[in-house]
Amino acid sequence: ATTATTATTTTPTPTSTSIGDWILVQAESACRGANPSDNSLAYYVVILAASLEECQRQCSRNPRRCRGVEFASTGRCEIWTRPNGIQSVAPVAGFNCYRNVQHPVFSDVISSFQGGQGTACRGDNTTDISPLHYRKGSAPSMENCQSQCESDATCKGINFNSAAHECLIWTRIIGATVPAISDTCLSFV
Repeated sequence: ATTATTATTTTPTPTSTSIGDWILVQAESACRGANPSDNSLAYYVVILAASLEECQRQCSRNPRRCRGVEFASTGRCEIWTRPNGIQSVAPVAGFNCYRNVQHPVFSDVISSFQGGQGTACRGDNTTDISPLHYRKGSAPSMENCQSQCESDATCKGINFNSAAHECLIWTRIIGATVPAISDTCLSFV
């Protein structure tokens, strides 16, 4: 939902209200990205739905991408697919924001190794970089690389190189990482 309201809401605290695999993040609020003003059109798709359940069902048709929904009684349904999910809300009367608690997420925990920014993915150990473990492609951003992973049923994680805009879609479990300045290694769990 689009609003000119200035919001001061911070990271949401889910309430105990849930519908199946969904948690109400906050009533009378619109879903947002990293902060209450982060409402990029790239984060969601708008459809019409007769009910909240239909809105959630439509989102659940793509379980690897469905992060949550924003629904209004008018039938407006935003299907949120932002790789980092719904991290904030903004107060908007008539809208409710729900998080899908069953979707896979990206994690920087790689076995006993720490992944994340400044690390490159490896197979069974720090020297295992077999090209059989991943598919090499390109991506303009880490979120784009994450989206490519989410769209691939065999994806176990990503290695994104920001300098080369290289996206490695890992198709085997990532077991180790090594330091790498321009790389980010994330498992998809």
